[in-house]
Amino acid sequence: MPANAPVTRQIDRLLRDPRWHTNPLEVGWAIITRYRRLGIATEVGRAALAMARDELTASRVISFTERHNIASRGVMEKLDMNFVGEIHARGLVEGQTEEANDAPFAVYATPVR
Repeated sequence: MPANAPVTRQIDRLLRDPRWHTNPLEVGWAIITRYRRLGIATEVGRAALAMARDELTASRVISFTERHNIASRGVMEKLDMNFVGEIHARGLVEGQTEEANDAPFAVYATPVR
């Protein structure tokens, strides 16, 4: 993630963790519809977190999704990530079909190591 991007600055304010700011890593996934609900996102997330921890020596990793995306939030919780708050960025607002500039996103983070 770019260190000074608006989204990164919002996450910085949530985490208040300078170690994350020096190595701002985010893990995400996109699974096509026919392969959803098979545990693939959890496997991808688990592998990405292991790489971030073991190879990139990250002290903390974040993940975020539009607030109403319950499936992705469930994956983050399965990965032992904790909800740390919300940010606003371009994305979908629940019940709308067009993207908005100020959509709410739920942010999760791995525990501090």
